[in-house]
Amino acid sequence: MAKNKKRVKPEEVSNVALNTDEQKKFEQDIREKRKQTGSTLKPGIVRLSHIPWGFFEHDIKDYFKQFGTVSRVRLSRSKRTGNCRGYAYIEFASEDVARIAAETMNNYLMFGKLLKCRFMDRVHPKLMKGANRKFRKPMTHIQDAKRHNQIKTEIQQARGVRRFLGAYKKKMNKLVSLGINYELDGIITSIHQQICINGAICPLLLTGAIARKNEVQTVGQRRCSTRRLDGRKSPPKNENSLGGPDS
Repeated sequence: MAKNKKRVKPEEVSNVALNTDEQKKFEQDIREKRKQTGSTLKPGIVRLSHIPWGFFEHDIKDYFKQFGTVSRVRLSRSKRTGNCRGYAYIEFASEDVARIAAETMNNYLMFGKLLKCRFMDRVHPKLMKGANRKFRKPMTHIQDAKRHNQIKTEIQQARGVRRFLGAYKKKMNKLVSLGINYELDGIITSIHQQICINGAICPLLLTGAIARKNEVQTVGQRRCSTRRLDGRKSPPKNENSLGGPDS
């Protein structure tokens, strides 16, 4: 039987010297030559803007491979939502290839949008930070749910009640201006029942609720007393006559 001959790869054939004694020197010369040719190539970066929706990292890299070797792609995304901001940076292995790609793809119509490509002469050292990183959508909805369902402190409850009473005051004032005499006393009572802590009402909430309710009743008189005939607002002469400053 014939002996199995070892198959030689094309790369190995091209790296074989005519003289076997000079093989090591030949391989060393090839390595040095590759280092020299690799050092002469200067990378170039192209800024791509007006990106249509759906044209993301993998699509950008696959599309621009037709011009040359694409080293890295960084698509700008929102940290909160993870959506595309409409621009990206593409790094080519050769600066000349990057210039050709920028000139060719500038004002190229894609999915109803004109792509804008610009070769960047000056590049920040950290411009491509985070490039070729696997995209993970931020879990903001989980954080919002935890924030909404967490147990609120007395101060947080007081702020929420005061915000609600502020909106309630505006609605009541609007009804008064329309000539409608209507009061929702049941809302204040239900708030007092909900803000009970260990069988007792929180003093911060109780004082805030009472102050807001009294302010709703007297706010119409305050506006009339501090309004002049020319429409300008005059400063109060005495705080006691106006019911005192807001607490």
